[in-house]
Amino acid sequence: MNNKRIGLIGNSPAMQRVYEAIHKVAATDVSVAIYGESGTGKELVAQALHQQSPRVRNSWVDVNCAAIPKDLIESELFGHERGAFSGAVEAKPGRFELAQGGTLFLDEVGELPWELQAKLLRVLQERQIWRVGGRRSISVDIRIIVATHRNLETEVQKGNFREDLFYRLNVFPIWLPPLRERGHDIVSLAEHFLMQLAPEIPGLHPSTRTRLCAYPWPGNVRELRNCLQRAVIYHEGEQPLLPHTLSFGTEFIRRSALPQPLLSKQAAPYPTLDQKISETIREALQRNRFNKSKTARELGIQRKRLDRMIQRYDLNT
Repeated sequence: MNNKRIGLIGNSPAMQRVYEAIHKVAATDVSVAIYGESGTGKELVAQALHQQSPRVRNSWVDVNCAAIPKDLIESELFGHERGAFSGAVEAKPGRFELAQGGTLFLDEVGELPWELQAKLLRVLQERQIWRVGGRRSISVDIRIIVATHRNLETEVQKGNFREDLFYRLNVFPIWLPPLRERGHDIVSLAEHFLMQLAPEIPGLHPSTRTRLCAYPWPGNVRELRNCLQRAVIYHEGEQPLLPHTLSFGTEFIRRSALPQPLLSKQAAPYPTLDQKISETIREALQRNRFNKSKTARELGIQRKRLDRMIQRYDLNT
């Protein structure tokens, strides 16, 4: 399977297992449950399953179960008839009907209300739906793929998720690894995003790769892309992307950008980007015993630019 063609980047052993699972189950019609932390790319895996399935010529419909209010989600999934409730001025098909012949992806399925879980189970068993306010059933032929950042088996034990529905959905589970467990995939993904965001920048500086791999990425692939977007904004010149342009997590937030009443008097201020640049240059100078030529080569910048930055940040001593 060409993982790039289906929108997935990386060749780590953890991702190779994901590709193998996609290859084995894509051509079948069984329900698939995709597990993984937020930002790991669960929807991309679901789309890959659809793209490699016999249903690829039919509809792909996705629903974020956590983003729809509880009083609207039944109508969103199953549709409604005219007059079924206040505001229902006309009949409307639900996502199940729209996915007819194709794939329905239920993202964050662990957020479904308990009473709706029973209705979803009935649909999976009978392959028929009833619109809200409807008097007849509608047959549906779809493949169900779900995803969640929760452990559904644990949610069953807690009484938050129906056990019978869990077994209906969890026919073929796929676990998507967090970015911190994907090794050199971090660099591959960063280079991919950099090419998308700023193809004129000639790649990543070696020290930038090192710094990217050293960070734990709690926000996973989504956080990595955000980090690259910020770095591109602060990049200057025609050299590879340098480590001082990177900022991780909350360190990008400047204290001055927050309303003072929101800051605790005891809270330490977030380091500014200038502080991070100054720290990076100072550390490089110290490693090279203040040899400016060696330091400039390590940072991937010209000696004249280094001199200007040393003067700007008062790093002569």
